[in-house]
Amino acid sequence: MQTALQSLRLYLKHFPGLRSSHIRVFGNAAGPRERGWAALTGALGLPGAAVGAQVAPGGPGVPALFGVVERVFEGAYRRDLLLRSDEPAPGFFTVSIYGDRGTTSLQGYLFGDEAATVAAREEPVWQAWMEAHSSFIDTVLAGVAVADLDAALPWYERLLGRPADHIPMDGLAEWRFAGTGSIQLIREADRAGKALLTLAVDDLEKHVAALEQRGLTPGGIDDTTSEKVLFATITDPEGNTITLVENRARV
Repeated sequence: MQTALQSLRLYLKHFPGLRSSHIRVFGNAAGPRERGWAALTGALGLPGAAVGAQVAPGGPGVPALFGVVERVFEGAYRRDLLLRSDEPAPGFFTVSIYGDRGTTSLQGYLFGDEAATVAAREEPVWQAWMEAHSSFIDTVLAGVAVADLDAALPWYERLLGRPADHIPMDGLAEWRFAGTGSIQLIREADRAGKALLTLAVDDLEKHVAALEQRGLTPGGIDDTTSEKVLFATITDPEGNTITLVENRARV
């Protein structure tokens, strides 16, 4: 709302009565909102832009956009950067990211006799740029096939430390994790026993001990094969292999 009010003030101060046209393009951030905002403004050549700063975005392939930062806003669910532009035409642009999944947008309001021509020329250029800097993968799901889902469920409940979060349909159980990752246990006999699943953990020794307490038998911790990670493996009753890894940087 505050960004919209500031945009209205800019219009009344700098562009009253002029012909106008607009540019609106949308995308999706790669990763959580804060990381997506850093990636978006970085790609534009605007990381850390402050109010009053003269900007000439210089990221690779960024369409022409020159002007001054009028407002920087950070709220609980969105972030905005409002620029008053000189090029590609007089006007103002709002760069935004909002929502839990990081929807991104660039909206420009251009003024003057050439506004419609410039907007028609620039909008597809900006849309192509936004698509090139967006991630349209919303969620990553790892599937593990088993022949006997009813027998496998208790084993995976012990492995993951809790019952499935969701049973969306017959023959499918799902555990959801922080961010946008899920594990799906699927009844599919033809593919059973062939999965390779890797789980990153914060404390491998603690997790291995917890599995043993829950009656599972993971292998010993391997601290010699890799200079980057520690890992231990465990095999489910149908032959699927699960590897638990810990980044050595944590140790």
